[in-house]
Amino acid sequence: MISLPRQQIVAVSPVYGGADRDHLRCKRDLENLYVTIIETEHCPYIDMARSALVEMANELQPEWSTMVWIDHDIIFKAEDVVKLAEHCHASEYDILAVLYSMRRPKFTTIGRPAKHVETAEFYTPGLIDADFCGMGFTAVKRHVFERLASTMQKLECPTVGRSIYPFFSHDTAKGAYLGEDISFCYRVQARGMKIGIDKEPRLYHRGQYDYALEDVGIAVPDHPTLHINFNPNKPSDITKPDTIITERAAE
Repeated sequence: MISLPRQQIVAVSPVYGGADRDHLRCKRDLENLYVTIIETEHCPYIDMARSALVEMANELQPEWSTMVWIDHDIIFKAEDVVKLAEHCHASEYDILAVLYSMRRPKFTTIGRPAKHVETAEFYTPGLIDADFCGMGFTAVKRHVFERLASTMQKLECPTVGRSIYPFFSHDTAKGAYLGEDISFCYRVQARGMKIGIDKEPRLYHRGQYDYALEDVGIAVPDHPTLHINFNPNKPSDITKPDTIITERAAE
């Protein structure tokens, strides 16, 4: 594994409305590993906040080569931030994400591998192809933004007090309004770049309690083990944005 100098790693975090004590503890642990953390605190629009963070990182830590996104409701191990950045840097992937559970009982993950993955395989560390990913705990190589910017025009954004590239502006597909993370993934893939998933780190998504990946398969009668359907060809009776969310395999 290639070890990245700390100045080449930057962690960015869109924060609006604050974060709880455990998340802040994770960030303190990360600072103790000499990783710079950059946050936005006063922007309620997630697409603008994310795009602004790229500009802020370029100004505050111009040497960065790999950016790790950490949402304010993710509980993580500080060392996993460094590992994810190094795995991404050394891999063929331009973006490398970690799957985690949504905060509602829909048996879904945020992100979707490109093929069906059985339970045993998913608990084996390694990297796999992805159709798309969320940005809650995700590493992105610098050239991703440089390539996107080469085809974009900067826009004035008074909300964040600076001009930004619309990297994360919301898009639509098949009559659905897409989230900023999925829109970003589609733009990246349209330019021939690859998205992957790192199966090693384990996260908690803070909500009414700490949702873990195992919650994707919880409350399913007679099926105590995790089993996620990653088949992109699986038909769905949902025609709106949930069609792009991983669904639990039908029994």
